[in-house]
Amino acid sequence: MRVEDDAGIATHFRIGTTPRDQMLDFLRSFRDGHPDKFKCRWLGSLDANGLLIEGVMIVADFNQRLALLTPDDQGTWRVDFDSLARVCTPAWPEILKGPGFQEAVVRVVLSPDNYFNGRFHDETQWICLAMASADQEVPVYGYVAVNTPQAIALQRIMLRVSARGSAGALPRAVLRIRRPEEAELLQFEIVQVLAEDWILTDRPFDGIVE
Repeated sequence: MRVEDDAGIATHFRIGTTPRDQMLDFLRSFRDGHPDKFKCRWLGSLDANGLLIEGVMIVADFNQRLALLTPDDQGTWRVDFDSLARVCTPAWPEILKGPGFQEAVVRVVLSPDNYFNGRFHDETQWICLAMASADQEVPVYGYVAVNTPQAIALQRIMLRVSARGSAGALPRAVLRIRRPEEAELLQFEIVQVLAEDWILTDRPFDGIVE
């Protein structure tokens, strides 16, 4: 979190979709917002999405950030920046503007829900999940059609986290979502499950057969 230059970025971070200047801006903003010391709490091994992952919770005042570390091809462990910054494309304010929104890639925490309404009223055809993020005030709702690869992938994520017990914490995923016509502002269809947990790989999680 104290990295201040490109060399430090390359040494300590797994670089995803975020440009390096924006990475440095994020780290600088974190330091400026939390000038006092912050604490780190090891969460243990959170292996997911075919990756070795170690989790660390960074706690500064009332702000928490999840650092997910994974080794590169040479075995060097680095923090996945996009997970740390909870990168969503576009950002939540743009997603929740309303009309004109097409698709987004979001990092969310999942929990089962039963808000079947409007476009997604038929609970025999849809599975409903609350999708929460610390970067927006209210949970939004994700719907996935039953018996699809996406539904199976999400079920696997939920079951794996449950099996890990206290070390597993909450089910996290990277999803591609869209808002169909006639859906409410906070309702989205889950069209792709890109990753179990928050680290993206070259292979979508809903395309992995076990």
